[in-house]
Amino acid sequence: MPPAPVPNTNGESPFLSKIPPEIRNRIFELVLTREDCVEVPVDRTWGSTISRATKKEIRKSLPPPITKVCRQLRGETLPMFVEMNDFLFNTN
Repeated sequence: MPPAPVPNTNGESPFLSKIPPEIRNRIFELVLTREDCVEVPVDRTWGSTISRATKKEIRKSLPPPITKVCRQLRGETLPMFVEMNDFLFNTN
């Protein structure tokens, strides 16, 4: 059995550095791009807050799970997610 990889403490993945950036970015595009608008519920009442249930719903969908894997992935994928998608701020 091969030895387990040594954890990296600076937030970078030793596995990601082995994948060429062009391939990594193509994978990110496939994972991050949504066909429909990304709906973001907004409560426009002055001084009010978004309900706890709505916050939980937002956390599930925004940001995408791939952004929560490691710091390196978050840094690379979060800007791509925002750039590649259309957002609909729902004020109902």
